[in-house]
Amino acid sequence: MPYVGFRSVERHGRFINVSAEGIRKTVQPELNPDQPVTNIFTFGGSVMFGQGNEDWNTIPSILAQSLHQSGINARVTNYAAKAHVSTQELLTLLTLLQQENIPDTVIFLNGYNEGTAVRPAGTSARSNVESAEFQLLNRKSNKLQRAYWLAVLHDSAVVKAMKWLLKKAGLYKPASSSSPALRFPLYPDVESSPFAQAERLLQVYQTNRLAIDSLAKTYGFNALFYWQPMIAHKNRLSESEKFIQTEGLLTFRNTLYQAARDYEADLSRQGHYRSLQDIFVDDLKPAFVDSVHLTAYGSKRVADVIAGDVLLLSSRSIEVDREESK
Repeated sequence: MPYVGFRSVERHGRFINVSAEGIRKTVQPELNPDQPVTNIFTFGGSVMFGQGNEDWNTIPSILAQSLHQSGINARVTNYAAKAHVSTQELLTLLTLLQQENIPDTVIFLNGYNEGTAVRPAGTSARSNVESAEFQLLNRKSNKLQRAYWLAVLHDSAVVKAMKWLLKKAGLYKPASSSSPALRFPLYPDVESSPFAQAERLLQVYQTNRLAIDSLAKTYGFNALFYWQPMIAHKNRLSESEKFIQTEGLLTFRNTLYQAARDYEADLSRQGHYRSLQDIFVDDLKPAFVDSVHLTAYGSKRVADVIAGDVLLLSSRSIEVDREESK
């Protein structure tokens, strides 16, 4: 798909199937030919894509099943892709509209990946490899890129083990405090506090939402936006979740999520926005397979919330049609 940068790679297997166009398979009931079809497009990163789950346990697949059980003749298409951010999702939607592929409802699940989007205005990810976090930062020079990876390696468990062995052998000399690997900040491009960086990211996210809402009004579809949960906000961990390593991985994401919480009133003022940060806060069941990706149970909880909102929109639409027919 042009301008988007990258999509998921084609794959066909027992549990995971992705088309040549990069669309993850949605397992859904057969459509009723005697009823009008509600076309629903879902967008997001790897969580909406369904990383860690089989085709039938992705959020879009569970959503399709739930809507079918509620009498909605819905066709759900999963346009999510690993590592995508809201800007790429907006461009994906715009491309679909240019192709006259008009939905009835679009659903966006964002949050975690927005924390990788600090980069100069006017640039975009160019490949799946370059969607890694250090490439999505606002880079100043190749020297900074190299320093970033030195910092990452410095904190890795493998390198720490190697250092321990070298120390034992008397062959390791620690780096000086002036080493760029030790001084290199995670987000070197923005000379501001982490919270100010988070505010900038939220501004980009909100701008994309406003653009999508404008397209929705022009083309006559509904747009639903959700801020995704992550394990850092789960107070009661299951036995399996206790083994998930998050230390050092979520520092900036926590700041971004706190900013989203602080600005929730502003984010909710325009269109339909719902934060799912606390959906698992006191849930003892295993909802996460890692810091952000969901189990089948976690996917169902999120899908059920979305299904409830879609059903509410459907009922309001029916009421409007009734009023207009009088």
